[in-house]
Amino acid sequence: MMAKALENNGATVYIVGRRREVLDVAVREHSKFGRIIPLQGDITDRSSLLSLATSVKDRHGYIDLLVNNAGIARNLFPHPLPSPTEPSSDSGASIKAFQDALWNCGSPSDFTDTFSTNVTAPYYTTIAFLELLHSGNTRRLREQGQQVPHGVSVPYQTSQVLTVSSSGGFRIDAKVLSPSYTLAKAATTHLGKLLANLLAPWGIRSNVLAPGVFPSEMTVAMAPGVKLDPTSMAANVPLKRAGTEEDMTGTILFLASRAGAYVNGAIWLVDGGRVSNITSTLSY
Repeated sequence: MMAKALENNGATVYIVGRRREVLDVAVREHSKFGRIIPLQGDITDRSSLLSLATSVKDRHGYIDLLVNNAGIARNLFPHPLPSPTEPSSDSGASIKAFQDALWNCGSPSDFTDTFSTNVTAPYYTTIAFLELLHSGNTRRLREQGQQVPHGVSVPYQTSQVLTVSSSGGFRIDAKVLSPSYTLAKAATTHLGKLLANLLAPWGIRSNVLAPGVFPSEMTVAMAPGVKLDPTSMAANVPLKRAGTEEDMTGTILFLASRAGAYVNGAIWLVDGGRVSNITSTLSY
């Protein structure tokens, strides 16, 4: 959705993924001006990240916006979880049944993979592309007719890192879909806020996008044999619907444009109000 929105409105967009065939389909289906460029690579591998950054540097020389959008979900809870108030027996489910359900919903390696993709990869992807983000700032300075000093001076609209987290990262209710995904996305949100301060001396902004229920490859096929219905998942959304491509298009175009140039260190929650209806760490 985001790559299409940006390219259809004039941007050159590089998309990265491990599966070349998926990238090629995305280009065919979403590129309006032939400016979605596929790059095959693995963001969980540091050497691959450096190779990707070099490819973009050789071809383009700079970037204005880096979107960390990869995400996976493992360790899915088998809802409804066994409960002492379960109506199937007089005494309810046993604590052992509850323990087994939690113990067997994946493995420690699933936790590791989830954090590797959802947290570690966005961090190292950001670091790998820092020089290109800095070059985006210096290019804008020149376009504004300013000399680029030896120190750091910033243009009106500075380069930006946008890390995609999830509204699920705020949830602490017992109906979360996955413990590893929820915890990793909470860490992803924290990372985006940390980067806003870490990169501030270099004039590079960092913001977090936290979508709610949107149709995507992950939400309809989170794991082998598991399929979720975004429409059913949206039943608890006050607006009574899942997010649409139009909802995401408006959000990403605002954040990427001059209109959003003063947004930094922010968490952009786009979930139709769903998190406000459940137990969460969200505060206003």
